[in-house]
Amino acid sequence: MDEKEKIKNELDALHFERADTLLSGFHENDGEEALLKIRALRGLYRFEEALTVCLEHEGMVFDLERAKCLFALGKTKEARSLLEMLEPTNKVKLTVAALDGETGDVHRALERLETIREEDLDGLDRMDFVLLQADLYSFEEKMNSSFWSYAKGLELTNSCVPKNWRSLRRMLIYHNMADAYEQMEQEEKALETYRMALTEMENQKEKDSSVTDLASYEIELLLSVANCFSNAEYAKEAKTYLKKAKALLPEMKPRQRDYFGARFHYIAGLIAMNAGQEPEAVFHFETAYHAQRELVKSGKDKREHVARSAYYLASLLTDEKSAKKLQLYQVATPIFKEVLEKEPSFYMASLADMENEQGRLAKTQEEALRHFDQAIEWYEKLLKRNPEDRLAMESLLVTRINRMALDPIRDEEIVKEALKEILTEKDNVPFIYSICAILEEQDHSRTFFSWLHDFEEGLPTEFDA
Repeated sequence: MDEKEKIKNELDALHFERADTLLSGFHENDGEEALLKIRALRGLYRFEEALTVCLEHEGMVFDLERAKCLFALGKTKEARSLLEMLEPTNKVKLTVAALDGETGDVHRALERLETIREEDLDGLDRMDFVLLQADLYSFEEKMNSSFWSYAKGLELTNSCVPKNWRSLRRMLIYHNMADAYEQMEQEEKALETYRMALTEMENQKEKDSSVTDLASYEIELLLSVANCFSNAEYAKEAKTYLKKAKALLPEMKPRQRDYFGARFHYIAGLIAMNAGQEPEAVFHFETAYHAQRELVKSGKDKREHVARSAYYLASLLTDEKSAKKLQLYQVATPIFKEVLEKEPSFYMASLADMENEQGRLAKTQEEALRHFDQAIEWYEKLLKRNPEDRLAMESLLVTRINRMALDPIRDEEIVKEALKEILTEKDNVPFIYSICAILEEQDHSRTFFSWLHDFEEGLPTEFDA
């Protein structure tokens, strides 16, 4: 086996450090060697160096590699401009589709994939196609299609992935499947799937622990498992896996350590919030937010992650810190709108919540009404997608009640109908009592108060405080 073949084998095995070492003593200085060098540098997250090598060579293959480096550095506009100039080969289409999905244009990404025949792909290109398709379907909440594609990815592992890291690939697929179950709020099914991912992670470490950056794959998995246990209300297990993830941070190289340090604080914030430990949650979200903002500046994290930390942090701050709350909402809102297609139910609900809060904190009636109307619009869009979303239904009613404090007449009939509709579910009666108490404090017409009195008289007395 010649030296160049050894380098290719190490790259295929994800042994990027070994490949880089071999390349340091290999000086044919041709295009093929440059491509091997670029691949090794990208595998080691040394994107700036890889970009420099790309710029030293001409040709479409180097332009494609340059676009991938720009993408990895967070320079998505530059990457897109370059990709749109290239001949639309399958590899180019795959890269553009991944870029579309990452920046929130999920529908366009799926349209691009439809122009590629899976049968024309082989090896890792075919695997990338199938799994990107699965992720995009998951983003669009088309779960049957998503799970079908993930299952196909599992089937293709033995034929499309080098033997030494097949367990790692299966782990990543199970990880994404579990995340999809969490989107569906099926935490027990998600935990079952995470257990399969954890098993594959252990298999990988036994088969080949020298895969570059294996600890990063493991810490991401452990953080996801911790968060899932928290959502399923298994606080003890959540903290156990959070502690395991934290123990891996010292093993990270600086770039990954900074990223996963911020990621750790974000997940720790979610777990603390679920446990009702608000001061601890505020600390973690604030730490994550400031760290992620710095990482985004150097292309080491996603703006979406910053926005999520800002959103949760703002939700926990008291009204005494309203200026900071509003500032954080201004950070999160435009980014959530950009990535709306990636998880519509979550982002619509979050945008509605933020508009309602901004209306509540507004200094003028005009500004408050504008925010309340936007919140109502988002909740209505959410209920159009899922008419059975009880939380959205209740939140919409609360927003209408908030609006009625400023404009009593417009929504009276709508609120009456909403209260009667929600009353059909007995579990909602305590919530209805709290809403009635708010309405009694507001300024409404005599006709409305007469109706409200009769409505309250008809409520089940066992819930009457």
